[in-house]
Amino acid sequence: MRPIGGELEQLQNDNTILFTDSGRSSLRLFIRSGYAQSKFLLPNFLCGIIEDVLIQEGVDYEFYIITSDLKIDRSSMLNKEYDVLYLINYFGIYHHLDKNELIGKTIIEDNVFFSNFHNKSNYKNWFGFNSYRKVLNVCDGSLIKTNLLIEDHLIENLDSKFVCDKRQAKNVKHEFIQNNIGREADYLTLFKKGEIKLNSQRSIHRMSSESIYHVCNKNDNQEQSKKRFDVLAKLFPEAQFDGVFEYFTFFPFRLKERDAFMNYLSNKNIYLPIYWPGNINNNKLHGILTTIPLSTAYTNLEFNHIINTIKEFKL
Repeated sequence: MRPIGGELEQLQNDNTILFTDSGRSSLRLFIRSGYAQSKFLLPNFLCGIIEDVLIQEGVDYEFYIITSDLKIDRSSMLNKEYDVLYLINYFGIYHHLDKNELIGKTIIEDNVFFSNFHNKSNYKNWFGFNSYRKVLNVCDGSLIKTNLLIEDHLIENLDSKFVCDKRQAKNVKHEFIQNNIGREADYLTLFKKGEIKLNSQRSIHRMSSESIYHVCNKNDNQEQSKKRFDVLAKLFPEAQFDGVFEYFTFFPFRLKERDAFMNYLSNKNIYLPIYWPGNINNNKLHGILTTIPLSTAYTNLEFNHIINTIKEFKL
């Protein structure tokens, strides 16, 4: 039996751990750490913000194809000259590539749908990051894990300007939903104001202390989220993806009548996202993919409301 008492031991972490205010700041930090002259290879199903950042930073890039199963079309990567391969691990599904095909390449893993992640494939030159705002009820924040040398002095020790607006918007929304105080337009205006500031930002900032506190105290019950995932999988047996899900924040599925489905749910106070509108790439997923949140921040009563509304639509 090991000794009990005193300071607990800890396995040494070989990765550098950093926090910034947003996923786009984490991407900028990578680029500004010596990769601005590198050629990037991007998936053709992605958030347009990624392209915006690369254009603003003067980075050259081209695309490979993501199939309707959210998998990489390997043939679309053949004969492409690139230095940095950008992977998006969609909705909790890791891509696992042959490392022998990636010798001399640097890998970015965009784990936007994860609150935590790891270098599952043990890539030699690896940079992974997420965006806490997409999966937790925080105003800002992005976790970076990497085995590369990163210029962390580029992170300004100040909160981003957009954080104050986002935090105020979340508080106003809470008062409106929980106490029927104010108007919906009040917090929507604040959210938009914060987003405008975020879109115009080029500097890289730290993650705010309040958001770090909320991440440390997050209720991330993956067992409960997986149970919800399994319930939804039974409702959409032919529409779901067949990849191995290793993290459960959303249930993604494909639906030809997606827009009608989303409109029906929005009339019941259930609002689902669209991924990712306005992108220049004509990927079929743009018109058929949506997701249902699995967060345990929503009560069982609220989740059952989602299930019952879906059943009403499918009748």
